[in-house]
Amino acid sequence: MRKLSDLKKIIDTLVAVYPDVNLDVVYRYIDDDERKSNLRITLLEGTILELMEFVDDYSDVVDGDYGVPEPNRAMSLLSMAQDVLDGKHD
Repeated sequence: MRKLSDLKKIIDTLVAVYPDVNLDVVYRYIDDDERKSNLRITLLEGTILELMEFVDDYSDVVDGDYGVPEPNRAMSLLSMAQDVLDGKHD
């Protein structure tokens, strides 16, 4: 999927070179892309929350090396999912 900022840079360049160009179709295309992206983000966030709720029942600590407690796979996944929702992956 394209970055919207890249498309806007292209449009700015077009306007600078061709000030009389009709950009209505281009803007409609960008608006549609933005709506689809926002819908996809909303659906993904909702899915992540549902998965987190399910995995939470399996989340626990286990004995790691030398008996030091560490998160099991479910707890690690919960942490990863929360980081994504909090924007810590950037």
